[in-house]
Amino acid sequence: MVLIQYERESIMENITKVGNYTVTGKFDISGSFKADGDSTESKTVTLRFIVQDVPLIDLITPALSSKKIAWVNGPGRTRYDAWKDRSIIEVDYTSPAKRVITREERIEMTRQAFLRAGLKDPQATELATKSVDNPEITT
Repeated sequence: MVLIQYERESIMENITKVGNYTVTGKFDISGSFKADGDSTESKTVTLRFIVQDVPLIDLITPALSSKKIAWVNGPGRTRYDAWKDRSIIEVDYTSPAKRVITREERIEMTRQAFLRAGLKDPQATELATKSVDNPEITT
């Protein structure tokens, strides 16, 4: 499967909520890098991007491109024969930093913490459920 490079205007037509909005502000992102591939020393820096009246589409397009590549390498290829050429496939966009943890996931995380602390089941499960449903009882 080959990724098709869309023109900026084509993407703009497909993103209906963007309109003609522009973004202004400063956005920080941290990362580390080495002088070259053989280097053992690395430095961590924060890049502060100064954005002044940048069309929102120019910020969204790179984010969607990486999601598109992940989709192609995941469900796209594994179900290649199921997809029809030129079809529209809706994909949920979720941000890892914004993912909401469900009640059940929170209970399981809390239960695991109680088990590591030495509590045994079913007491760990019961206490985890109570602490998630009524956080004031464990504070």
